[in-house]
Amino acid sequence: MGEIPACQKLLAESGELNHVDDLWIYFYDKVAQIVNKQGMQLYGWEEAGMRRTRRDGQDIMIVNPVFGNRNFQLDVWNNVMGGGMEDLSYRLANGGYKVVLSGVANYYFDMAYLRDYDEPGFYWGGYVDVDKPFYFIPWTCIRTPKKTMRAIRFLPLLS
Repeated sequence: MGEIPACQKLLAESGELNHVDDLWIYFYDKVAQIVNKQGMQLYGWEEAGMRRTRRDGQDIMIVNPVFGNRNFQLDVWNNVMGGGMEDLSYRLANGGYKVVLSGVANYYFDMAYLRDYDEPGFYWGGYVDVDKPFYFIPWTCIRTPKKTMRAIRFLPLLS
């Protein structure tokens, strides 16, 4: 995107945009203004409330504080244990976003039921059987999983 002439022109002419990653925030800000003028709120996947930043030489996604209190509602799908985003729904909610818990590890019914070569379905977010949606614990979702994404059983949690 950074090599697109219109993006380069916008970056050069704007006093607020310093990097191509700032175009993400610019775009969502413009969309939010249009939506809010119509009396509606912005609703999207969790990425709409995130921003790319560099930390310790690595590009990472963090909660974007710019939109937290601007009536954004987000579907937070990324709750895969071991991926570093297990607490993302909490971080977004604490950042002021309205959050809908739609975790892939519990609610994506297109995931395979179990780990088997012949089992239909996807496996990128783990395995979802008929019980998983019912043992999801919203207020303590870190305690919810019984297995990792690769179907390795967790040890029982001590109370």
